Amino acid sequence: VAQAVQDARENARLNGVQDIEFIEGNVKDFLRENKGRTREFNVVVVDPPRAGLHPKALKRMLQIVPERIIYISCNPATFARDANVIVNDGYRLPRVTPVDMFPHTRHIEVTSVFEKT
Repeated sequence: VAQAVQDARENARLNGVQDIEFIEGNVKDFLRENKGRTREFNVVVVDPPRAGLHPKALKRMLQIVPERIIYISCNPATFARDANVIVNDGYRLPRVTPVDMFPHTRHIEVTSVFEKT
């Protein structure tokens, strides 16, 4: 979301954070364009659609080997599916936090931070 990236850049500027880069775009396209590059990423943040991460995008994201993966999900079922793949690739999941952004409905968001072991 373009506005979210602009807000993140502004927050980083206001807080004096300089060693950070925000990239706007579709994760599948970004990973395809950067395939084979030796660029290092400490943290990857993903907020996929209800269907979760595409299996190829998930595989390519794990090939980057970030120290942490911040995963925000609007579908606990697809989060669980993707989390299983991420944990089996050598990450630990210390906790998952449900967030009720839609009171009086059955929908919840899930936030988590995977850490490389």
